[in-house]
Amino acid sequence: MPRSQKATRSRAHQFYLEALQLEPKRADVHAKIAAAHHMIGNLPSALTSYDRALALDHSSAAIDVLRSAVDTAIAAADFRPRAAMGK
Repeated sequence: MPRSQKATRSRAHQFYLEALQLEPKRADVHAKIAAAHHMIGNLPSALTSYDRALALDHSSAAIDVLRSAVDTAIAAADFRPRAAMGK
């Protein structure tokens, strides 16, 4: 990833964290933080943030779908090493 993209994502992530300090119960902000974690491959943090978003807005189908995508990515990552090892 080019350095400028990393810097932009870092600034965006910082912006969302600051937004949470002002309004910690905004499910959409938690979801955006989760998406940022997901994009850089930080799947455990993505799950945590999606779970927080769903706890605040459990009726959001969009957040639920995105969280499911992280579950799928984790399952695929867990599967690949085993397959490579012949298990």
